[in-house]
Amino acid sequence: MANGLPWRCRPVLKQAREWPPIRTAYRLLQQPIVAPVIFVGLIYFWLWPPIHFRAMLNAREYLGMNWSMLIDGMLFWWLILDPRSVEEGARCRFGFRIAIVLLAAPPQILIGAYLFLHLHVIYDVYAICGRLWAVDPIVDQQIGGLITWIPTSMMSIVATLIVWRRWMYEDDRTRKRAADPGGAVIAAPTA
Repeated sequence: MANGLPWRCRPVLKQAREWPPIRTAYRLLQQPIVAPVIFVGLIYFWLWPPIHFRAMLNAREYLGMNWSMLIDGMLFWWLILDPRSVEEGARCRFGFRIAIVLLAAPPQILIGAYLFLHLHVIYDVYAICGRLWAVDPIVDQQIGGLITWIPTSMMSIVATLIVWRRWMYEDDRTRKRAADPGGAVIAAPTA
């Protein structure tokens, strides 16, 4: 992620990364069991109607909701899409990453389906704070349910395919290394 930042920001990120509380929190949040539980748990937490109601009417909680989802999402997907193998420093093996994605997707799909199929308005807070467009509350809720449901499924499939491809590449590279103990350089796959 540091490579995507402007040059002048990178030293700040490096210093922050070296600060012991941040290092400890990062290691905890990147645990293969903790990361998906927090990832899915935060979605359920912020979509729980009483919590969502408060967050939508309180600027500080609204920012907390958005920042926590952004940071947690980045940490979760970094764990899953880390291009390195375990031998190169990744937190977990490719097959376990696929299992994490396949286990984290159904709860997200369920809440999206619940929102889409529910016949009564769940989030009455929008009658107070308003909607961006003039749309029926049930239709608005159904759109939100679809957004929670369909992209979750799609991203899980895409992530699984990316990790699977990387896993096959690493497996092929390991086999070639074993067959060529002389240490010839192996080119990356072209497709």
